[in-house]
Order: sequence, then C-alpha cells, then structure tokens
Amino acid sequence: MIAYKPEELALATGGTVVQSGAAVTSVSTDSRTVGEGQLFIPLVGENFDGHAYIDMALEKGAAGCLCSCVPETLQSGKFYVQVADTAVAL
Repeated sequence: MIAYKPEELALATGGTVVQSGAAVTSVSTDSRTVGEGQLFIPLVGENFDGHAYIDMALEKGAAGCLCSCVPETLQSGKFYVQVADTAVAL
C-alpha cells in the first residue's frame, strides 16, 4: 500500500497542515468503524456534522483527519489538515 504524509494530503486537497503526524494508507468517513492508522474525513450533511466525532475517531486510532473546522484542542501525535470542504477533498 502507498502511504501518504499529511503534507502530501494537503497538497492533493488544497489544504493546510495545521499539525503534522504519521502517514496513512487508508481512509474512513465513519468514526464508529475507523481503524488504527487511518485518515478520518468528517462529512457534513443536513442533519449531521462529522466534525463532532473527530476526537472519538482519533482516540479510536485514526492517525489524523481532514477538517473544515479545526478543533480548539489538538491531540498530540495526531495530524490535522484543514480543507475548505471535506466532501470535495474526499
């Protein structure tokens, strides 16, 4: 599998690295099933905002996330890449 560093993800999505961290090889949009080392992408819909689950996804093992709204508190050892729209970045 190809591993992507946060800086590469930022370049590919037009985003900005807020905090760097480990590379990822897979992606999840579901905080309930996110796995160790994955990239979590919180999606936003009419009745939900996945940004509310960023901390849970990172605590469950995600290496980092793309986000349009950066959390006030960043977890140590995790990366955050800010993008304009997470669905478009996906």
